[in-house]
Amino acid sequence: MATWVKSLARLVKARRRVVVRLTSMQRTLLPLTLAACGLLGCGGAPPIPRSLVPMPPGSASLRVEVKTPRSPKGTIYCSLHATPKFFPGASPFVGGQLKRSPATTPVICAYDNLRPGTYAVSVFHDENGNGTTDTNWVGAPVEGYGASGGDLPSLGPPTFDGNDLTLAEGERKALEIKLWYR
Repeated sequence: MATWVKSLARLVKARRRVVVRLTSMQRTLLPLTLAACGLLGCGGAPPIPRSLVPMPPGSASLRVEVKTPRSPKGTIYCSLHATPKFFPGASPFVGGQLKRSPATTPVICAYDNLRPGTYAVSVFHDENGNGTTDTNWVGAPVEGYGASGGDLPSLGPPTFDGNDLTLAEGERKALEIKLWYR
């Protein structure tokens, strides 16, 4: 979170009067942005799994190659999902959340022994190593992110349905996920 946002939060908690000076462009765009985010859910984070559940064993596998990390700093997180509940956040499965170094090329996240079914993968590049996706004042990520189907809406988080893929018994699937930076 930006330091000016933390300072503003401290002032509000202290019940001090806060004066924010906006440019004419900001005064015009702010109500439109807030209205759009209210309707589309900008910055809404999925719930965090309270405990991890084991993945039922199977014979399918999924190999994800993460493309275009902007820098070799930080960590790349790959998250495997079988339902929309936690997508695009942390995976609820034991072994579903993988951490990789962007300094190694290619960056590969491999999931083996998967049961046949529908899955989606979300990826983010935590460049500063704080363990979370940093966002701007609107709630849009400022660090790299991507999803298995490449369906990344310009407003709001990616959806499970737009990024799902199906694995059959014994299938070995490989896919590439391109990281996007704003």
